[in-house]
Amino acid sequence: MVKTRSRPDLELDDLKLSFYPGELFNMEGLTGLFIEVNAVESRGFVGIDTADPAAKPVIKHRHLSCERDVRLMMTGVRQAAAIVDVLAHSTQCEMLLPDPATVAMEGLLRDHVMNFHGTGYHPSGTCRMGATDDEMAVVDHRLRVRGVANLYVVDASVMPDIPRCNINLPAMMIGERGADFVKAEL
Repeated sequence: MVKTRSRPDLELDDLKLSFYPGELFNMEGLTGLFIEVNAVESRGFVGIDTADPAAKPVIKHRHLSCERDVRLMMTGVRQAAAIVDVLAHSTQCEMLLPDPATVAMEGLLRDHVMNFHGTGYHPSGTCRMGATDDEMAVVDHRLRVRGVANLYVVDASVMPDIPRCNINLPAMMIGERGADFVKAEL
């Protein structure tokens, strides 16, 4: 994994490149680089469109809906292409997707990024925790759902900001702390 910056003047990394050796897209022998934008500005939402409690929620991820995130993803693809170019000189590898011509052309690269992207499977922030005066906060500082007695949300959805890391460790910490809050109320 490489934590990197889209510009050298940034204080913190804003891109992550992960190396997946040996099997990609269920194709043995295919290796790839997975590019992630850290601290994304694109925001999705989770909602309901019916009073039926058995109905599934409406989930709109809205990946890359912010132009800044699109530009960062394009920079990440260019950095990944540069890594593959260096590797190609010492190993038998080539870049398949996107091809070098796509990387070189702004419009083609933008189309590639918009049509061939995925998620790191780390959604968070749909029931954010916040101060009493935060109208967007669903839960308070003890993870209690506002306006509903004895109901807690104890998972990554309470994160007020999307973290710049994989969310497994912060989610475990939220779980541990949430368990303490619930036990204290019993």
